[in-house]
Amino acid sequence: MDDVTDILFGPLIFRRLAGHYDLTDEHAEKLARTALDGLMRSTVCHFRFQRRDAARFSSPA
Repeated sequence: MDDVTDILFGPLIFRRLAGHYDLTDEHAEKLARTALDGLMRSTVCHFRFQRRDAARFSSPA
């Protein structure tokens, strides 16, 4: 859960602290969408590999 918080809030806090660019609603939405898309892909891959490994190790040799 800490990683999710870092991924979502890190870029937002950096923009506020560095004053790099203004944080717009559009940019915040784009960051959130990109981060959540990456997290969802990571989760899907993780579960896919778990199922594959479980099937490989549970089948008789």
